[in-house]
Amino acid sequence: MFEEDLKGFKGLFMGFIILVIAIGLIHAIIFNSVDRDKAKSIAEDYNGEMRGLIERSKSCRQDWKKEELYNDIEDYVHRVRELEDVEREYIDNELYRKLINAKSRLEKYKDNREEAREKVVALNGKIQVLDENFDMEKDIPQAEYIVKTFNSLPSDIRLTVEDMTKYNKIEDRYYEYLANKVEELIDGIGEVKYDEACKDKLYEAGKAYRDLATSAKRKVENKNVFDEKLETYYKLEDEATGSHSDMFKEDLGMLEWYIKNKGNTNVNEE
Repeated sequence: MFEEDLKGFKGLFMGFIILVIAIGLIHAIIFNSVDRDKAKSIAEDYNGEMRGLIERSKSCRQDWKKEELYNDIEDYVHRVRELEDVEREYIDNELYRKLINAKSRLEKYKDNREEAREKVVALNGKIQVLDENFDMEKDIPQAEYIVKTFNSLPSDIRLTVEDMTKYNKIEDRYYEYLANKVEELIDGIGEVKYDEACKDKLYEAGKAYRDLATSAKRKVENKNVFDEKLETYYKLEDEATGSHSDMFKEDLGMLEWYIKNKGNTNVNEE
């Protein structure tokens, strides 16, 4: 009798164990399905945002927007990498690949703007030094570096108002030096003749004039007149190695025209 009761108890216990296992399996299947549905929904949201970022990369034109987009993409790539494995399963790998490629294309713009900010920091120090003590001859190379570096900066990365005031004084002195240099070179050329000395002097005058005229162009209101003069000048370097003495005379006249009118912000062709 006891043995029969024991067998019955064992059977009941085994049945209970099987029932618990069955319930556990059903529970796991149901919750796994819920987890996967949740993971799929999360991944679909990520896929949608990736499409949006990729579309932005196609129409982004301004450098500052490209840098901003690069940072957004970098942040998003980091977030995708932190997803759970089950969520990563539903991420569109092709979209993710395109996002990584867009990030790579934009990286140079981000790097350029970071470099520009570093240049501004360096310029601040150099401007302070020259503002306190500017030697017209000794400090010209430093002034040239400051002016050319400033002109290479993106339009939205600039100096402070105080530093801009100091920069403008340095720039004016630098252009004054260039104008004097061009004037001296032209005076030294004398009558234009086709010989080696003439070519060398014209070439040197041309290089100095290019730096002066290209930057000073923005200060001249009558842009059309100045454009004509500048276009004529651009032939100077080519002609300086040729044999067209008439062209030398034309370019020399144009150089003299600029020197005569330097500092005039409302230039009219005579």
